[in-house]
Amino acid sequence: MNTDNLKSGKKHGWFRHISTRLLVSYLLILVLPVSFFGFGLIRLLRNLYMEDEARTSIETATTLAESMKYTFSGVQGVLNNFCSDNEIWGYFNRDYQYPENSIREYYTLVRPTLDTYRALHAEIVSMTMFTRNESIVTNLSEIRLLRDVPEMEALFER
Repeated sequence: MNTDNLKSGKKHGWFRHISTRLLVSYLLILVLPVSFFGFGLIRLLRNLYMEDEARTSIETATTLAESMKYTFSGVQGVLNNFCSDNEIWGYFNRDYQYPENSIREYYTLVRPTLDTYRALHAEIVSMTMFTRNESIVTNLSEIRLLRDVPEMEALFER
């Protein structure tokens, strides 16, 4: 380097002109506040988005809970009516000496009741009843013996 130019106070390189100095200072004055403003705005928008997503999720969960409550209340009503029907209760507790008696009562009593419930409640796709009464003829879809389904039998033993 030339030490004579340094002693004389002359600047070298790209920063020697006043226009360059003004441009750099202008950019610093402009860029720093805009950068801080931009980062703050990004944080604010992110927080607003997260709050909106949380609110939407809560509303969706509430709507889903209400829908499930409505659906299950219908199914619960069907279950209560079915269990309180004395004729059906008698069907499951009667000792059938002949299998054809069990089959006849199934088709005249149980099956029409199930069909009525299915017609009134579209949310019920299928119903399976479990029994320990081995004199009832089972059909593996609507009436099953508890001993044939160990996981269900475990539920009834609790």
